[in-house]
Amino acid sequence: MDIRVQEEASSLAEELGRTAFSALTGGQPFKDLPPAVGGSPYAVEIRDNQVFVVRITGGRGSGSEYASVINAPIVVENGDFAPGGRMYFMRSGDRLLVSSSPIAPPAYELEVNPTGQPPEFYEFSKTNPRAATGIIASYFEISEQGYTATGYRLDGNAVVRWEKGGVTRYLSVSGHNDAQRVGNVISAWVVDSVDPGPEIPRNISENLDNVVATGWLFSPERALRDLRLRTWKAGDNLITVPSNPQITAACVTTNAGRSYPVWRIAWDDFVIYYRAIPWWENDDEPGFVMQSSPAIEPVV
Repeated sequence: MDIRVQEEASSLAEELGRTAFSALTGGQPFKDLPPAVGGSPYAVEIRDNQVFVVRITGGRGSGSEYASVINAPIVVENGDFAPGGRMYFMRSGDRLLVSSSPIAPPAYELEVNPTGQPPEFYEFSKTNPRAATGIIASYFEISEQGYTATGYRLDGNAVVRWEKGGVTRYLSVSGHNDAQRVGNVISAWVVDSVDPGPEIPRNISENLDNVVATGWLFSPERALRDLRLRTWKAGDNLITVPSNPQITAACVTTNAGRSYPVWRIAWDDFVIYYRAIPWWENDDEPGFVMQSSPAIEPVV
């Protein structure tokens, strides 16, 4: 029994450290605290602003302490870390926020609506959502290589022209139809691959780098960050969006008959369609935020 108390207390301290470390990469993970460790009562404390301590308060092993150190300053929002409760973790700048209740992300981190007049690509995505989806998929596929989107053609698939210096590449985006119902999304065209495509002559004046920089086009990393800033629940169960889900571009059609380019974020049994393009507040037509299956809602 003494060994069991030691093993469970030590394991809990290590798990608190691992969960805290995972929060430093983003999101708001949480840890359920057991009602006892090895049958003995305990308390969780934070010392020196970076040490998690599990202290046995009675029974076998009373007075023993087990610690785990995290390499970041810890700030406690709500320190009622009662056995049987939960501990939540979230990074804020170079600090780690810890609380016994869900942590509300700073308002500036949740700000997603850009200001000013939307770019040409905003209107193009409304009238040609599937082609816009192909352009988005290919843009984030090769933009890190230094290419700039300079043209597109509307046909069965989006064919995109990219240029880098004197070198031009043409890409064709292929996908498949997905009939899975995801909230108000009744169907989707999901990108499968980005491959070499035929030459196209038409140019556009817009540089999609500027569209991204001004907040009118969300990268897959941005979409995932937005989701991971919150704690979510599906029914009565709390969930944390993982740091490495499958993310693909898709064009969804809603039960209202409108279509939008989105990011498809999936893991285990969860599928989330999250906007790739924010809604302009002065737009008379509705925009798309997110839909999920199973249905999830934010705790904070």
